[in-house]
Amino acid sequence: MSPITAEGLSLQEAATLVGRTTKTLYRWMDKGLLSYLLSEAGRRLIDQSELLKVATRSTGARARSRDNNAIIIKMLIDLEGRLERQEALMIGLVELYQPGSIDALNRKRQLLR
Repeated sequence: MSPITAEGLSLQEAATLVGRTTKTLYRWMDKGLLSYLLSEAGRRLIDQSELLKVATRSTGARARSRDNNAIIIKMLIDLEGRLERQEALMIGLVELYQPGSIDALNRKRQLLR
């Protein structure tokens, strides 16, 4: 990497510094997340301190997203287990409750009211 100028980093220097592709940096600039200046030659120059802030926020967002996904997966697995237990309980209750006649069924229905 060439020395950092007072004007800013080239796109390639910036990408190398934060371990991202130039395509990612262009995307950040297009979304307004990362500002830049144009050199006399028309090349984009990026401020190092701003670049590091944006890259840190982006890394944190990806980590939070992975954490949230893990939490959601755990919740889904827990819910699936609870549903399986409730299904087994309901099947057991249906098997347990088998009236001998329609009159017995009507009596039980009236008791539930």
